[in-house]
Amino acid sequence: MGVMGLRLQEFEALTPMQFNSVYEQWRSRQDGLSRERWEIARMVALFAVSPYTKKKLKVTDLLRFAWEQPSEPQNKVEHSTQERFEQIRDRWK
Repeated sequence: MGVMGLRLQEFEALTPMQFNSVYEQWRSRQDGLSRERWEIARMVALFAVSPYTKKKLKVTDLLRFAWEQPSEPQNKVEHSTQERFEQIRDRWK
């Protein structure tokens, strides 16, 4: 409660749905602050390494973060076909 800046009375007045909304916003802010710190560290590293390389570096050449990776669909659904249907039907006979 104290970490999120809520006093006990404010916490007790929240419904679970309201608390979840407050928590999600707080978590999003914390993630943003963390990302910002990592971005700053990466820029410092780039400036430290730049004088020692002939190649023009980009920040992503040194370090690429997980949030910069293209996201893949988590649930790949295999479309049903007649052949697939028959395989499943034969398995459950």
